[in-house]
Amino acid sequence: SFMPLRGAQHRPSRSKRHLIDRVKLLLAESTAKKISLAEIGDRVGASPVYLTQVFSEIEGVPLYRYHLRLRLAQALLRLPEQKDLSDLAQDLGFSSHSQFSTLFGQTFGLAPRAFLQQTGREDIRKLLKILKAVPTST
Repeated sequence: SFMPLRGAQHRPSRSKRHLIDRVKLLLAESTAKKISLAEIGDRVGASPVYLTQVFSEIEGVPLYRYHLRLRLAQALLRLPEQKDLSDLAQDLGFSSHSQFSTLFGQTFGLAPRAFLQQTGREDIRKLLKILKAVPTST
């Protein structure tokens, strides 16, 4: 599964990497809400188009998908203690319980409730490690 770097001479500049680090920090602080691309751009001083381009180039995954993974990782963490999935969905900025369940299912292969019944805390820890291992070219 080793992917060669797209031309080893094509290393992202330090300023691009710095920009993306700031974006990732912002996203990590914003797992509780859906933050718009325009808002991210405002906060880091870059246009949304440029941001999406540079983020994909450096992280190897689209920005929206990266943020979705962060929010779903947060959902995984909170799932065992969470009584009401609608509250959890809302806390994490999903538009509805069903949108959350659908995206959760697409990502983890099971609906949240079924996932909880079949998955122990250890498995959740392992999954979080995998989720955090988003491809990155550092």
